[in-house]
Amino acid sequence: MKAVTLKMLAFMTSLGLIIDPLFAASYNLKPIDLPVDDNQYVTVYDVSDNNDLIGAYEVCRDENNCVLHGFLYDSGGKMIELKPLNGHNISDPFSISPSGNNIVGKSYVENFNNSQAILWDLKGNVKKVLALPEGRNYSGAHAVNDEGYAVGYANTGEDDIHATLWDTKKNTVIKELEIANNNRFMGIIPNGAVGVGYRQLEEGSESYAAIVWYPGQPLRDFERLPDGHFVNAYAINDAGIAVGGAEDSEFIPHAVFWNKKDVKLNNMGALEGDIGAIAADINNAGQIVGMSGVVFAPRDKGKRKHEERLFTKKQMQAYYSLQKDTTRDLWRGFIYENGKMTDLNELVDDMPEDVRIAAGNKITHRGTILAVAHNIKTGELFDVLLIPNK
Repeated sequence: MKAVTLKMLAFMTSLGLIIDPLFAASYNLKPIDLPVDDNQYVTVYDVSDNNDLIGAYEVCRDENNCVLHGFLYDSGGKMIELKPLNGHNISDPFSISPSGNNIVGKSYVENFNNSQAILWDLKGNVKKVLALPEGRNYSGAHAVNDEGYAVGYANTGEDDIHATLWDTKKNTVIKELEIANNNRFMGIIPNGAVGVGYRQLEEGSESYAAIVWYPGQPLRDFERLPDGHFVNAYAINDAGIAVGGAEDSEFIPHAVFWNKKDVKLNNMGALEGDIGAIAADINNAGQIVGMSGVVFAPRDKGKRKHEERLFTKKQMQAYYSLQKDTTRDLWRGFIYENGKMTDLNELVDDMPEDVRIAAGNKITHRGTILAVAHNIKTGELFDVLLIPNK
């Protein structure tokens, strides 16, 4: 038994999943208090290693007519608007690099026409409109690193989406996947031009594969669950460990990770008592965060809805509304480290009464977690930071 344990530890260390012992065994919960009007709906999407935040708030002319305004809330407490392109009225950031120097997303008009991938400067100005691959009309950027490599998609229409990787410094397209008609890059390695995401196996098919692309190498599919359906890789670290979700034959998602050596699927399962889970992010220490739950949003078979983001407050609130009970405790955020998945609620010191951590969305290389919290008494959902106790 001892020999097996040592062998397992060696394997996990080689994968980058044995973490730095300086990382926390517990966290302090820090509510995110942004300087916006109380009636403005605000969502935080990403956090840098310096705790700079990006997100968007809604400005509504009436109940059914709202637009997004992107923002950068820097670690010094300054709120900076991320401006849309001239002629557009919506700015929608997706990613801030670990150092906080690069911000990407998209700008568009109200009906999503003419979406363009954008790189913003730290004053909120449009620094670059990212180049479109030949023959493409629209685009959006999902992730960026400190070296200025960004990933996302370019398309000619709703059903013609191609994964795209850019060098934002040169404003050139490094890679476009011209396969099937529905694929995206969702995550970028912290250092380098390596993208992960998903691709449709055949046009019109309900089956997908998670993918990884390294410069100078053929596109590779990550392993799928037997008879599984949708699979997506959302993030990858410098050790080449990618994380995401893989549906089984019953359309239930499983939190999984893959390694670059053999692209083998490793099923993390779900927290005890839950039916499914999805892994959202991984840092260079090998810590993985995500969501585990007793229910997941239903969808019509054969009609895959492509979520550009995971676990936003708006998505979760919409599902609570379907349940007609906003106080049900449906989901729990988790952290996976040293081969074990742990409920984040068990690790937060002085957790406020009636508050639960419902999802872990992002984790920085310093171990800070951007999470969604849920007040099970009032039904309110709100963004928080979980700061590790060193």
